[in-house]
Amino acid sequence: MNIRSGFLSKAYIYIIVFFGILYCLISLVNHYYFRTYAFDLGIINNSIWDYAHFRWNSNTVMQPSFDNLLSDHFTLLPILFSPLYWVFGSYTLLVVQIAALLLGGYGIYKLVYLKSENKILASLATIHFFSFWGIYSALGFDYHDNVIAAALLPMFFYYLECSKWKYIWFYYILILISKENMALWMVFVCLGAAILNFKDAKKRNRLIAMSVLSGVYMICIIKFVIPFLGNADRAYLHFHYSALGADMKEAFLFIVQHPFDAFMLLFEDPSGQGAEVYKKQLHIAILLSGGYFLLFRPQYLIMLIPIYAQKLFNDDIGKWGVSYHYCIEFAPVIVIAAYDFIGSRKNIYLNYAMATGALLLTIYTTYNILENQVIWWQDKDNVQFYKKDHYENKQINVTELNRIIRDIPSGAAVSVQSNLVSHLAFRDKIYQFPVIEDASYILLAPAQEGTYPLSKEDYTALYEALIRNHEWKIEFQSTHTLLLKRN
Repeated sequence: MNIRSGFLSKAYIYIIVFFGILYCLISLVNHYYFRTYAFDLGIINNSIWDYAHFRWNSNTVMQPSFDNLLSDHFTLLPILFSPLYWVFGSYTLLVVQIAALLLGGYGIYKLVYLKSENKILASLATIHFFSFWGIYSALGFDYHDNVIAAALLPMFFYYLECSKWKYIWFYYILILISKENMALWMVFVCLGAAILNFKDAKKRNRLIAMSVLSGVYMICIIKFVIPFLGNADRAYLHFHYSALGADMKEAFLFIVQHPFDAFMLLFEDPSGQGAEVYKKQLHIAILLSGGYFLLFRPQYLIMLIPIYAQKLFNDDIGKWGVSYHYCIEFAPVIVIAAYDFIGSRKNIYLNYAMATGALLLTIYTTYNILENQVIWWQDKDNVQFYKKDHYENKQINVTELNRIIRDIPSGAAVSVQSNLVSHLAFRDKIYQFPVIEDASYILLAPAQEGTYPLSKEDYTALYEALIRNHEWKIEFQSTHTLLLKRN
């Protein structure tokens, strides 16, 4: 083996190591500087603590809206990951999320190399995936199970290409149980894959069966399992699509009966508030990041139908744009579609040109998004890993706060601000302030600008009232930190 071929054979290792370090600098640094939150890292940390102790999760952060994690979203992955709590503590899920994304990049490399037999194209595809803006937006905001599901998709496609059904079913099931809406995604992923493999009767028929199975699974979970696990007589609470109808049945009928109106909702703001700029930014970002390859491989566009729908039909404008974890599913599908087309061309130099151009446009788009978030409430410090402000938090005294957290008894019930919950979640009772209930301690960071779910004015008023309240004793007070203990 000559030096050049030896380097190329190891290229994906260097790429994975580089982006692994980069992802740690985003996600783990955010957690260290208290830029992770009750929703969702805090609530899932509380659940893995229960699971690691072989207990059912009764999640006081979510109550009274939800009894436990599974009554909100039916995700079984935290159960599988919970033993790692003993090793990584409050960083556990963030480490798992990074590892899953690196596995996704490895799957991209294996898939592209298998189909093209070209290590340069496989390396470019891997970098393309790792550079996709949806990954950075997701890493900048806690842990989410759909990120794991999206990261597993390249391995699903790799083994599908190899026709290794034992592994196909393994990754299919992991994606299916990651979250109930990922089951809907797999309906369309399997359908698109069946069309891609239409000439292979065995693959086609099995994929169609998997598509149907995904739909049945999703309906059973939403209609029966989640209501059973939640509060009595309460339906699934995550249908927020009033532009389509009052429930899933009405939404389906609206799309069937008014397809043009439904299509226009992908671009318009039905509330008339002018928020369609968020949708516009999403479409431009997808197009510049390789979305134009979907025109040549429309089978992959089918796979993205539920992702577009759950984002752009939603009542919450925060889901419309390019922020948070709501775009992660675009990353593997677009990259796989792009290199399915590029790898099929016979002119190798044209292939290199297309791959390099797509990569450079993606990097440009990612940087532009990190610099110019349209959603004004997203904290840029969470994602701008290349700036000094990411590596500090002037509103928090990290050393002081960590010392106080260590001194709070592990069995004590506590009420803390949102960005402190994930660090204190390993206990029976933890509440997101201003919920106090039977908490023995209240821990606040008064210099923190973010005071969710309270306004700054309401937070300040309650903060001052607690200091004057004789029911509470000030255990520690400074500019950055307040610890109260119930008398």
